[in-house]
Amino acid sequence: MHSFTDTAGRPWQIALTIGDIQRVKGSSCAVDLLQPALARDGRPIEPDQARAVANLSIALQTDILFFYDVLQVLLEPDAEAAGVDPREFGRGLAGKALFEAHAAFLQEWRDFFVDLGRPAEAAVIQTTGQIVQAAYKLAEDATQTFDMEVVIREIAHKLESLNQTTTDRTSPATTGGPSTAGPAS
Repeated sequence: MHSFTDTAGRPWQIALTIGDIQRVKGSSCAVDLLQPALARDGRPIEPDQARAVANLSIALQTDILFFYDVLQVLLEPDAEAAGVDPREFGRGLAGKALFEAHAAFLQEWRDFFVDLGRPAEAAVIQTTGQIVQAAYKLAEDATQTFDMEVVIREIAHKLESLNQTTTDRTSPATTGGPSTAGPAS
């Protein structure tokens, strides 16, 4: 069991059971949490689709709205018992609270498979989590090395070159003497 506290100070417990998994599968989410390596819609991912289709584990780790939909279904009975309607539940998940809810869910999901004696599924969740974190780190590093001054100088240089090219094309060619194109006055 893993827990988090929402922004209103309400504690929430995530204890994933087979009944919870069945409820999520039968909900509008229609997600089978027993199949973390399959596509979100439950179909196998073909080798030629591997780059375009995220498995369920990646989707739940990267699509925060999708994760929220699943979490809301999981905790719906507890929320109803606490008198917390869906709108109020959603308002309680922001910033750090949402981050902690996400981490608690992913750990509980992984532990569910460990406790069930299904290490392959647990490994899918663990490995995709590591891949997602590595991707976020790469993106963060890339933004930290981004130098706006260099970009502005490059843009200014390109605009200057473009302006010069345009000026060269539109100015009349000079031949050294006055133009003889028009009639003499």
